[in-house]
Amino acid sequence: MRAYLLTTTATMALLAALSASAQAQVRTWISPFAGDWTNATNWNPGFVPTAADDAVINKAGGGIALVTTSGATARSLTLGQSAGDSGTVAIDGTGSLVTSNGVIIGFGGIGIVI
Repeated sequence: MRAYLLTTTATMALLAALSASAQAQVRTWISPFAGDWTNATNWNPGFVPTAADDAVINKAGGGIALVTTSGATARSLTLGQSAGDSGTVAIDGTGSLVTSNGVIIGFGGIGIVI
């Protein structure tokens, strides 16, 4: 009985840890210049958004995320979230960006998709 209880407790702790890590993370664009969407140094906390992440591009003075290849993903994308700030995504002819939970453009600020 005791071994069963320890196994059950350990399993529940593992499941809780896995479900917490599966929640959407916010990835915020930090480059003040035009830069590649797939470059992790352009994002805080240093990871390129995945289909499980919410991407936010909201920079005072600009910053443009360039999508030049297919396969860019995000759970959601917000451009220009705050008053006085802007967010821009430029997608070239071979690039693609897919979101599963929508795009918010100009929610308080200015959002641009090129």
